[in-house]
Amino acid sequence: MRKLEGTNTNLPEIEKMQTQLRDDILDNNYPSRNIKWADWYNHSFASVLQDNANSLKTRYDITVEGIRTEIAGCLRPWTDETREKQNKLFQKTVTNIILHKSQPNPIERIRNNIKRWSERDKSCKLAAGWGLESPIGIAAPKSHRNLKELKLYLPPRVCSSAMRTIFNGWCTHRRFQKREAGTNKCVFGCGGNAEDSIEHYCKCAATLEVLRTQLRVSVSPRRAIAFWMMDFSRDEDMARCSALSSYAAYNMFNIYRTKGIIVSTAVAIDAMRESIIQAACSNAELGRFLDDRWQVQVRIF
Repeated sequence: MRKLEGTNTNLPEIEKMQTQLRDDILDNNYPSRNIKWADWYNHSFASVLQDNANSLKTRYDITVEGIRTEIAGCLRPWTDETREKQNKLFQKTVTNIILHKSQPNPIERIRNNIKRWSERDKSCKLAAGWGLESPIGIAAPKSHRNLKELKLYLPPRVCSSAMRTIFNGWCTHRRFQKREAGTNKCVFGCGGNAEDSIEHYCKCAATLEVLRTQLRVSVSPRRAIAFWMMDFSRDEDMARCSALSSYAAYNMFNIYRTKGIIVSTAVAIDAMRESIIQAACSNAELGRFLDDRWQVQVRIF
């Protein structure tokens, strides 16, 4: 927030800040990496800030000066200590005001957004707020339809694990930006450069072997993440196999992570197979499904 100090919300001042931010952030040594950022800061930044400021003022009576005054508890002039406090609490204060004043309530807004993403409309194909086509946006409606069917024929813990996978709930090293850590290794014994990440576990040797031998589905590494994200047309058999695969992997991943161990690939395969069998023990229909899977030809995805 220091870059906002001393500025007001009129467009010329914001354009000055735009130039400063562009010079500070853009790395001219790597233009190919920054082409999107260059376009953003050269053409859009000032107008977006202005639109946001106008919207906040109109809808919630929120202004930079007003928020800083509220945090400080007094009008200018402010001390350095007060400014530090403002910088730390600015966004939190704005967020609290928006959530408090916004109608309908925040939970209902979230539900409405989920519903919107699940329907067949153009917004499903757009990354929220950016207007760009994205793999997540394109896959969202199909994933949602498959998830809705899971509860009809899978135990709750399997459904929960599948949802956790789709909504990025794995507590992996890569997710927490620890890719350079010495412990960033696949816990299923892949070795080498196999890192502790969902992007790896969906296609590691142990997972793909369990899929092929236990669930009779052959998935190419290139399509493995799409398989776990249920990015395919409605297909009950495939949805069950996807959910059971991510459930077994997520279940064993958590056990090994908690114990702080890395097992061999063979041990991981046996453990995941056992996990799938146990998931079916309390569900007769799922047990019959697994029996049927073992009798069919391997299906290629």
